[in-house]
Amino acid sequence: MSTQDENGQGHVEGFDDSEDVDEIVVIIDEEDNERECVILAVAEQDGHEYALLAPNDQLDDEDGTELELFILAISTDENGEETFGFIEDEEEYEGVKAFFSTLMESQ
Repeated sequence: MSTQDENGQGHVEGFDDSEDVDEIVVIIDEEDNERECVILAVAEQDGHEYALLAPNDQLDDEDGTELELFILAISTDENGEETFGFIEDEEEYEGVKAFFSTLMESQ
């Protein structure tokens, strides 16, 4: 599996495997399309959380197609709801991407 450079970056100090990483969420992509995704992993660094997501419909494909992955920042809105957003800082994104790449290779 490999990641696509769809969005931002991040530095990672550790992996939080206590979270339920099989949660399905709906995100809106850059073309305003709704995408049902599965949270594969969550990482935390300096008080910020990041999620590695994959489209749910691609997880069942066994045709050898490369899996599309998204790395997004997790934040909490004014209503206390978790939201996903792009990581704006390229250095931050590269750090998170490297961590998730290492994690996926070790699986």
